Amino acid sequence: FQAMADAIASISPRFKMPSYHQVRGKFLQATVKKVSDHCDQLKLCWKETSCSIMSDGWTDTKSRTLVNFLVYYPKCTMFLKSLDLSDVPKTVEILFNVFDNV
Repeated sequence: FQAMADAIASISPRFKMPSYHQVRGKFLQATVKKVSDHCDQLKLCWKETSCSIMSDGWTDTKSRTLVNFLVYYPKCTMFLKSLDLSDVPKTVEILFNVFDNV
């Protein structure tokens, strides 16, 4: 990050880097909104083109069972959410309900 900031400063010495609070505040909020709006637009296509829900489960170094959920459709693959299923019994019925609620 610092190398990037130095490169920008060498081209435009008057450039002032945003503060930590600006980055974690207004810039982060603006980026979250922009990404959320973009995802909402992509979701509108799902009814027209159909889509597939995909999942990938893994166990981290703390022995937690984590499952990532993604949606695939012709334009792209999009991350939906990640769930910690460590304390959830892995029965067919419960896993069906987890997928159904995604």
